[in-house]
Amino acid sequence: MIKHIILNLIFIFTILDSIYADPSKGQWKQFVYTDGLSSNYIFDIEKDNNDKIWIGTQNGITMIDGVTIKKYGAVDGLPAANIIKVTSYNNKIYAATSNKGIYELEYDSFKKSNIVQGTAIYTLENLGAQLFVSSNLENILSDGNDVSFMGKGFPNAKIKDVFIDGIKQWFVTKDKLIHKIGNGFVTSVIEFPNNKVEIQTVLVDGTNQYFGTNQGLWLRNEKGELELLNKNINVLSLAKHKPGSIIVGSKKGLYYYRDGRLKQYRPLGDAHLALNKTPIYDIKAISPNEVWYSTFGMGVYLHDPRTFNNIGLRDGLETGGMVYDMVANNEKVYIATGNGLFMYEAGMISDHYTRSNGLPSNRILDLDMDSNGILWLATTKGLSQFTGSGFKNYSRKDGLPSSLVTAVHVDNVDDSRIWTGSKSSGLTRFDSKGFFTFSVQDGLPSNHIKDITQLDNGDLAIACYKAGVATYNGKRFQLFDEGLDDKRVISLAIGPDRGIWAGTESAGIGVLEGTNFRMIRDTDGLGHNELFSLYYDGIRMWAGTFGGGVSSFFDGDWFTMHEADGLNSNLIGAIVALDTNKIIIGGNKGISIFTIDDKPFKLAIENIVTPKADIMLSDLLNNNLEGVKRDRFYINTNPMLYKPTESNIKYRKRVNKVGDKTSNWSPLQVSTQISFIPERVGEYNLEIQAVENRVSLSNIVTIPFVITRVWYLNPKTAIPFWGSIILLFGVSITNFINYRRKSKEAQDLREAEIARQQAEMEEAREFQQGMLPVEMPTTDDYEMVGFQQTATEVGGDFFDFMQKKDGKWVAICGDATGHGLTSGNVVSITKTAMNALVEEDPVSTLDSLNKTLLKMKIGLNRMCLNIANIQKDTIQFSSAGMPPAYFYSAENEEIEEIEISKPGPREVLVRTVAAGVCHSDLHFIEGLYPIKSTGVSTAPIREAADDFLATLSTADLSRTHFAINDPEWRDWSNVDVGIFARRGMSFEDMNDTQKDAAWDLLRVALSTEGLEQTQNIIKTEQTLFEINGEPIRYGVDKYYVTMMGIPSADGPWGFQLDGHHLVINYFVLGDQVVMTPAFWGGEPVYADSGMYEGNHILQEEQNTGLELMQSLNSLQQEVATIDPNKVRNNQIAAANQDNLTLDHEGIKGSELDSQQKLKLLNVIRSFVGALRDPHAEVTMEEIGAHIDDTYFAWIGGTDDDAIFYYRVHSPVVLIEFDHQGPVGTLHKNEPGVPTRDHIHTIIRTPNGNDYGKDLLAQHLAEAH
Repeated sequence: MIKHIILNLIFIFTILDSIYADPSKGQWKQFVYTDGLSSNYIFDIEKDNNDKIWIGTQNGITMIDGVTIKKYGAVDGLPAANIIKVTSYNNKIYAATSNKGIYELEYDSFKKSNIVQGTAIYTLENLGAQLFVSSNLENILSDGNDVSFMGKGFPNAKIKDVFIDGIKQWFVTKDKLIHKIGNGFVTSVIEFPNNKVEIQTVLVDGTNQYFGTNQGLWLRNEKGELELLNKNINVLSLAKHKPGSIIVGSKKGLYYYRDGRLKQYRPLGDAHLALNKTPIYDIKAISPNEVWYSTFGMGVYLHDPRTFNNIGLRDGLETGGMVYDMVANNEKVYIATGNGLFMYEAGMISDHYTRSNGLPSNRILDLDMDSNGILWLATTKGLSQFTGSGFKNYSRKDGLPSSLVTAVHVDNVDDSRIWTGSKSSGLTRFDSKGFFTFSVQDGLPSNHIKDITQLDNGDLAIACYKAGVATYNGKRFQLFDEGLDDKRVISLAIGPDRGIWAGTESAGIGVLEGTNFRMIRDTDGLGHNELFSLYYDGIRMWAGTFGGGVSSFFDGDWFTMHEADGLNSNLIGAIVALDTNKIIIGGNKGISIFTIDDKPFKLAIENIVTPKADIMLSDLLNNNLEGVKRDRFYINTNPMLYKPTESNIKYRKRVNKVGDKTSNWSPLQVSTQISFIPERVGEYNLEIQAVENRVSLSNIVTIPFVITRVWYLNPKTAIPFWGSIILLFGVSITNFINYRRKSKEAQDLREAEIARQQAEMEEAREFQQGMLPVEMPTTDDYEMVGFQQTATEVGGDFFDFMQKKDGKWVAICGDATGHGLTSGNVVSITKTAMNALVEEDPVSTLDSLNKTLLKMKIGLNRMCLNIANIQKDTIQFSSAGMPPAYFYSAENEEIEEIEISKPGPREVLVRTVAAGVCHSDLHFIEGLYPIKSTGVSTAPIREAADDFLATLSTADLSRTHFAINDPEWRDWSNVDVGIFARRGMSFEDMNDTQKDAAWDLLRVALSTEGLEQTQNIIKTEQTLFEINGEPIRYGVDKYYVTMMGIPSADGPWGFQLDGHHLVINYFVLGDQVVMTPAFWGGEPVYADSGMYEGNHILQEEQNTGLELMQSLNSLQQEVATIDPNKVRNNQIAAANQDNLTLDHEGIKGSELDSQQKLKLLNVIRSFVGALRDPHAEVTMEEIGAHIDDTYFAWIGGTDDDAIFYYRVHSPVVLIEFDHQGPVGTLHKNEPGVPTRDHIHTIIRTPNGNDYGKDLLAQHLAEAH
């Protein structure tokens, strides 16, 4: 009994704490100097009519324009003084300084204003019709030009603050309140108990007047009675959040006054704890979900207290694992959890019912309510009825077929009839006659029922697990499963079309259209394919997912929110609406009260790029934008939306011809640049709208166009034009015939010359081969073997064996630089000279060879040579420019480098690493890649690989399937197929079944983002074809798939996708995955026309890199920068550079602050995130362990539109991003000049694990 009382008291105190809780909940974001602020010491914040944010600091002004942050300082005309106030008036910005007067912004720079006398400005306020200024010399009004004095009754005193409420105005001095009445002013003295109390700020709420002073917060009511609310705080600012609620900024943090109580803010998260101790000079409550705070020392805080209000364990809601269902009844919400039944009311958890209150079980799986307000509960121990005062329970003793009740539904036609589902006993009806059960014997497709709902015609809709969806009309059951990709249906809802929407366990949502389902998946915008719950609020369809947050279908598009947006959890078990714009979302951590802001946010148009010039939208005024068919127009947008979480905004457009009906919106795009290419003549309205993932829409921006024919199709100008063309055509035909005749002659000469050169090259190649030994020497002491793979052209590699007079042998191995006849001649000279010098000491031999080659005047060509002098028991090595030789011990099964002895007198030891041995054979840091279990299954990838191999014929396998250690791994290139011939099977060669299987493999191997990036890069090939033609080089099917090894649960295997601008090498060992090297690139980066107009690639990789660089301070940027000028292609680690060794350059991770490290990890994640989600997280953990040893290097500028190269380099990851010179877009880009229109990127695993090579070596060693 005592225990029960104590538990109830704890619950009551939790409720009381909720009642008087501060408004610290919601989402917070801090802006500091490293984010772009002029200073961390802030005096004032202003939001102007264009939704720009202006921040006054002790070191200038910062302007935030949507996503752009700009500083104004001394170079922009501002004085060296505190900017204590920033005000917008008549579309102009005014800045009040502490001792230098007022400045106004004109043409992006500030100049001194003459509207007021005096230099010390106390207050600057926009009163609507005029500006009010209080200085050390006067109090005046100004319209920006003319100045007037305040008028009758206004005192000549220092005005500390102004409060405006509509047309009402209040002014305060240190001890007086001045109220404007009519055209005059009435002053009243505030009778504080002593003259040390001074007013610093004022706020009026109804009949209550609040005074923030240096000695507390005071209230004067309508009777004139003065009350001290709190004496222990020094109040600097006040703001009204909503009627009866006051936000209080003090010298030591934030407070909140409501219902007679003053409480301190308690923002969640370590990053915001200092807000409790920092002076708050200004508070701007823009809207219920946008509040700005100016701190003196901690920068600016943005707070959204309303959009998401999360209720969880600290608020008395312990879910016991999950919120399974919710029912709303007026303002009450009943919450079914794994820990009993909770009631949410008036913003808090008001009641909690468990088995101790009469429930048969604390685990409640489903809820429904009848017209009398009686709640029905499906529990794991039977059916329960709750009347508000107590529970009545039904079990198997009462006729219920199973204790485990999985679903409950109150009949819409007769609510005295209750329907329940079970896991194995079918569908049960409960009415005045008792319980009656339907099973598979009665035509029910499955006895496992997960959900029950009802159609408008009264038919039941039943989620039959592993069977599909059944309907029941009172007489018979009908199964619907055609088109349903996953028959494990777990949730049902009647959707916007009044049809059945079915949530499946792994295939998304099925929408029943007629007798077939249409599937909606993550590729259509759904947050995740694993559904948990569905709900239709009458306007929007909601989908709760298992790990992917909550998605909402509204106005033709899907919106998805996650924990990062403020949601309590990504596992969503139930959704219910309190009203049109207030949705309660329940998950494993509690509930989120989501308030939809139906007020459109502002979408600004930065400029419009036309074929003739860049113009501003304001330049159009009431005029149309003129153009001709196929002109290209680009509209650059800027969403003016401020929220603490990362913005997830996309854009859509529609083109309406004047007089026609409104067209449909286009698919959503991520790019802020909207393109318009008119196809027909006429008058059009281009409409653009931004869509934010929190179910929020911007205003619709309309741009009017008048499109005409091009001038040479106009009859008035076309006739003389085409007449001239015909005349020119006749002349051109004659010239063309002469040209073709001469071209034929030139072509014949070229072909003869090519044939002659090829014959000479073949003779040279045969000559080079003739210099190699025909037979290998045999001795009693050694086995000597040499091998060389002949290239298609004359090269510089050779070897030979020569016998000395004493019978001993000399082996030589050399490499002449370059190819062609020159290198062949160098080899020939070397071989001839060696025959003459074989009896000499090796050092003398090398010296003589060096002199001989220098006399031959071979330019920059060189010969690198190893000489092995083979004695009976020893081998003496001498080397000139070659890498070291290696010795393999059969006894120890080890390979080791043969060390060259230290140089003697007058000798120099020279080592090289650039010739003869591939870098992939050298390990530099060992032990980085142990074979281990990641706990993440690779079974789906293996199964998809098996499925793909099963589609291949024997002939297909012969060119597609290779051994796990085959050199084919490394035989890839990012160039197009017209330059580089590939092996494997291309999409062009595959039939539909094979192509589907190949894409299924990519779909499970890559993340959603990785798959989309892959598809979009392939689409750029179509755009290149449309621009350049050349079908041999460009095409979406010119990508080749090869398989390495045999897909196995514990053995090594992998695959490769190889094509232009896209190479993926994918190695699997057990549950470990290595997806490097991976090359992602493309040109053009943005398709402004053609089949895939609007297609774009590699923007996240570009933007996160620039964002990191811009977050560095000037000293950090100096360290990170290799070269501030980007004048060429800078990528180093592309094809044929496997396991490249690079010196670390740039700034080290240990020199970054925590926020900058997060930005660096975001850069890395933009590449690693292409890997399927669980394995990507494993890889990120491995990379994160080396974050302090990760270097970030930069080449190029740092402006928002800069052209640049960056590199991320650590012991376990090497990433390059490079803006390249144009190749396929020379029609619009300058040759040889790097452009944003052509991007190359690469990600590698340094220190020996590209292609999983290190893991493979360990595996093979263990196997043998």
